[in-house]
Amino acid sequence: MALVQGSTVAVRAPGDLAAVRFVVVDATGLVADSFSMFGPTPLQSNPLAPGDYRLKVIAPTVAADAVPFAIKAGTRTEVSVQLQAGVVQPIVVDTEAMPTTPPRVRLRVYRGAELVAVRTFPFQAGSRVVESLCLLPGDYRLAAFDGEREVTTATFTVGSTAGAPVQLLLR
Repeated sequence: MALVQGSTVAVRAPGDLAAVRFVVVDATGLVADSFSMFGPTPLQSNPLAPGDYRLKVIAPTVAADAVPFAIKAGTRTEVSVQLQAGVVQPIVVDTEAMPTTPPRVRLRVYRGAELVAVRTFPFQAGSRVVESLCLLPGDYRLAAFDGEREVTTATFTVGSTAGAPVQLLLR
């Protein structure tokens, strides 16, 4: 069946997918869809508008990844994903220094110029959030956004084992 305004993306990923969630992010970093093996079979998104996207891989012990793909009108796109074991990196986000705490903050994680993860955290005034990301060893930049405004950044290196928590103070 050809969709007039867009189409879907189907995922091929070997291995145990029980804890893996796939999130489709558009070119602006906003979530367009998400699905897992507990949804419809085969692993496939809902219809997406034509355009450029990234398929994010999220799981507790699988390294975060964001595979680029494009949707063309009426054409089903297939993306192959290689799941890789990662290192769990703790992240501490502190909003105590912000004059007005936003209801949520979006974190974007980059390996070089490549966006590998986007996470959104809800906040309460003066709160701290402790989360973790599963990443491959390497150098990363973490950027925090309040809406589309970049609030702060931090750089860090992930080694072969979990390191000290990355501290991110939002101002």
